[in-house]
Amino acid sequence: MATVWPADATAEADTTVLVALRFGPLTVVAANRIAAVVDEPRRWAFAYASLPGHAEVGEEAFAVEHRADDTVWAVVAATAHIALPGHRFLQPVFAPLPRRFARRYLATVAAAVRP
Repeated sequence: MATVWPADATAEADTTVLVALRFGPLTVVAANRIAAVVDEPRRWAFAYASLPGHAEVGEEAFAVEHRADDTVWAVVAATAHIALPGHRFLQPVFAPLPRRFARRYLATVAAAVRP
């Protein structure tokens, strides 16, 4: 489960948010800044960049598009690496986490658009 602070934050460029992620008894807090937002009638997307203190260094983008054939497409794209010295050696250990978050995001989107 993720909690965003401030709770009333909106997806606007240059907005800074904190995201708290729970892993059992542990909570990890990540600082992010919204880098870009696309708000069109049939397409919505945003991208954020990690800020100092984040567990990763990089950007992540989320997009949802309602296409002309009435299908809904969701895309998650990330360019990031672990923010620790020797991150290349740690990548195999942490690599499953972004995929897990992406699957949870896509499942949430799918549940929201089902009739």
